[in-house]
Parts: sequence; structure tokens; C-alpha cells
Amino acid sequence: MKFLCEDLREHGVVLIPPTSREFEGLLDDIQNRLNHPVEGSPPRFDRTDRIDITDRQTSAILVNISERSVAAIQQVRHSRRIPPVEPDHRPIEWADSTGPGARNSSVLLPFGLSAKQLALYGYWHVILPGSKRYVSPDGQLIGNNTDVRPPIGDEMWAGGIGGGGGSGGSNRIHIETITLSLDGVFFTDGTFAGPNTCGLFEKVTESAEAHRQILTIAKHGQDRGDTPAQILAQIQTIAPPAERPPSPRSPALLHLGYKISWQQLRAGDERTLQTILSWADAELPNFRKL
Repeated sequence: MKFLCEDLREHGVVLIPPTSREFEGLLDDIQNRLNHPVEGSPPRFDRTDRIDITDRQTSAILVNISERSVAAIQQVRHSRRIPPVEPDHRPIEWADSTGPGARNSSVLLPFGLSAKQLALYGYWHVILPGSKRYVSPDGQLIGNNTDVRPPIGDEMWAGGIGGGGGSGGSNRIHIETITLSLDGVFFTDGTFAGPNTCGLFEKVTESAEAHRQILTIAKHGQDRGDTPAQILAQIQTIAPPAERPPSPRSPALLHLGYKISWQQLRAGDERTLQTILSWADAELPNFRKL
């Protein structure tokens, strides 16, 4: 089986394949830091961050060699397999894409976050210049910025440090070729690079616009003296509530409608409205394509 990598080296984000001489040393350093977390590391409540050696041949190391921090990444894996029952049949090709929850990015879309939260997420939710991550076959980015510097001040999690974790291996039989591609990368300053075939750029910018539309309705309603219930009812005309999370491909307003209705049930109308009004304090980056 062949495993190929297509990165965005020209923009400072590179993929190191398992056949590279650098791979072993980089992998050992990531695993060592997972096994020995520094003070201020976040707790790990599951076992999803141990690197499984059986996945090695279809994994990679991502390194940020740019001068900017990476906030979001969209990966695509193109696979070509030979059907196991009829080996003489023509190969089958398919693609899977994985990426962060772009509509909920705490760094690119910091709506409702305090200064302390922004500092915390600005360290643990990004890839600093010079830092690296293990890219697992299922798209997980494993590792942290302690390979560049330890967390300081509000970047440190309270409540101690967590232990290691693990993830299962995968069956790769009958796979002829796998190509791991970086389809899009968002940097924390709002710049975007990559082919963008999966639409990561639009997902983030549409979510920013959806927040703006809802905030505008809330502020106008407040200026008129409407009650929280009246304002939320107006918001629901463009962001209808839902009983279950919308699909990842649903419009951003549907995702916000679900989140708002969920908070409304838990916290009530007044607190939900205040949360929406707090979005006015969010400072968004200048979203643009390189």
C-alpha cells in the first residue's frame, strides 16, 4: 500500500510521512510529552490521545513552520482500494474529510468568551509556530504546544494535570493507495490557505455572519424595550430551534438556533439574551484568503 501526503508547504504547514527520517524523532517527542504532561496541562477524561503504533503506516506528523499560529485545519483522505471479494475488479476510489468544528472555533469565533478563556484557548486550541502534531488515520491531531514553550498565566488549566490516553488501531487491508491532503488551514490572524474544496473558509465566515445577524436582532429588540421572550421569538424566525443537533452541512443559522434553544431551556430567556448580547465584545480576525 502507498501512503502519500499533500501539504501546504508554501504556506508553512507541512506533513512528514512515516517514511521520512524525521518521523521517528518527532513521534517520540510527541509521545513523551503526552506521557509526561507539564504543569497547567488540561485533564484528559478519555483515552483518545495515545498513539497506536499499528496506525503508523497511514499517519503523519504535521509541523507548523510558519510565523503564524494555526487555528483550524481541514484534512481530506483520498483512498483507492481493491475489492476483497473480486480482486480483479477495478479499484474503488473514495474520499473522507475531517476537520475541527469550524462553526464553534473558540479562537476564530470567540463569541461570549472572557479574556481568561481566550488566553487559555489561544494556547491549547491552536498550533503555535514551530509546534507539531501527530495526524492519526481518523484525523485526530495529537500533541500540544509544550514542544515550543510551556503554558503561562491564564493559559494554564486549573485543577491539576491529566494522564495519557489511547486509541484503537484500524484495519487497512485491501487498500491500494491513501493520500492525505490539507484542504484548508486557518491561521489565527484570519488568513486562510488551501484548495478549500470542503468549504472550511465559508463555514467559518458564514458562522461569523450568522452571529452578527442574531446580535443585530437582539440589540434592536433591546433598544425598543422588547422583553427577552419577544426578542428570542424574533431570533427564531431566522434561527429556528431544533430538538437535535443539525447535520454538519446545515446552514450556520440552524446550528446557532439549536444552541440558543438549548440554552434557553437550561438557563431561561434573560440569561440566554445576555449571552447573545455579550457577542458584541468579540473581536474577530480579518478573514481573507491568501
